[in-house]
Amino acid sequence: MTKADCRAIFGVGVGSMAVFMAGMVVASERVACARPSFSVEADTPVISGMVCDLVDRAVPFLEACHLEVRMPVHIVVSDDLGGVPDGCLGYFECDRSEIRIRTVEGMARAVSDASMFSTIDKAPYFESVVVHEMAHALFEQSACERTKCAENHEYVAHAMQMAWLPVADRERLVATFPVEYPIDPLRLNAFMVALAPDRYAATVWQHFSLPENGCAVVGRLLAGEQSLQLMPE
Repeated sequence: MTKADCRAIFGVGVGSMAVFMAGMVVASERVACARPSFSVEADTPVISGMVCDLVDRAVPFLEACHLEVRMPVHIVVSDDLGGVPDGCLGYFECDRSEIRIRTVEGMARAVSDASMFSTIDKAPYFESVVVHEMAHALFEQSACERTKCAENHEYVAHAMQMAWLPVADRERLVATFPVEYPIDPLRLNAFMVALAPDRYAATVWQHFSLPENGCAVVGRLLAGEQSLQLMPE
């Protein structure tokens, strides 16, 4: 869910997480992950280690879809997000290249029981939201200036989040919101993100997963060869 225009903040509203502490350098509250260009700030080294492990697994996954790491990204894990609605699970702040995300337990408390995502176990859902925000960060780093609009940002972030979820969870979510084909890409707009976020996520996946789309769409959005923006500036 977009909290502001694409030049400011992108947020999201509504697998097992092993901890690997080796290969990290701890400096006060900030941890430099083994994966270059990423750092994490959290209440405990255990949480920082868990998120660094997730980053290490997620970066190759995102890079395989043209989302390259070109600048440092800092991740803050805290239930005190400050100045955002209670239902906000996390956000990416472009100007600071910083992701702020709730804890696993905080996220579980914040998800509405009415959301289709409330049926997913806490650990994989937390991971998917972190991947969502990482996708925002890397899209912002790699996209040409004219394509950095909310619609393009949200499409890529939701596609990566849905792709990260366990297959059984994803299939159950998608079955809740079947679509008629062909899917008009212009339906995947900022209004749908705001008004029907669950339907939007399911529709994005059904569009993204078509053989002719997938990471090829991400590449075209990054290059400015395609845009989902309804009202270009």
